[in-house]
Amino acid sequence: PKLRLSSRGRIAIAVGALVLIIALFSGRGVASFYVDALWFRSVGRSDVFWGTFWVKVVLAAIGVVVFAAMSFTSLTIADRIAPEVRVAGPQDEVLDRVRRFVGARRKTLRLGICAMFALLVGMPAAGHWKQWLMFRNSVSFNTPDPQFSQDVSWYVFRLPFLNFLFGWFFAAIVLVT
Repeated sequence: PKLRLSSRGRIAIAVGALVLIIALFSGRGVASFYVDALWFRSVGRSDVFWGTFWVKVVLAAIGVVVFAAMSFTSLTIADRIAPEVRVAGPQDEVLDRVRRFVGARRKTLRLGICAMFALLVGMPAAGHWKQWLMFRNSVSFNTPDPQFSQDVSWYVFRLPFLNFLFGWFFAAIVLVT
């Protein structure tokens, strides 16, 4: 006798496998996070740990939201200006099947694609937390640069974050385009 699973059973097994895989891959990161939190608490500097943590979370969230908005806007515009009439060809049957499948799910599919790419592109922004904190808390050195008469602290505190920001926006625009 063959064991047949209902579609709910298959979905439950797939979700369970996905949760197990995520737990296996994230276990080391969770342990490291917990150990760091304990260490900072033991030296009486939990404020530093949680402050850094929240800066990383906010930077990642901003990166994800900005890229998601950019990519969703781009896909919406591309969908609206795409021609409805096309030249007949051998791929028509496949295109018709894809359009029938996607049809009513177009917005959901677009949101899913945008969310996936937004996570991939936006999350690395969290790695630039040191540059953001230096940018935000910069102080003047009161020493002007001989070439541009700009305070030297601008190059130390502000320029690294601005470099990251413009580089990220350029990469995001290239990916979205």
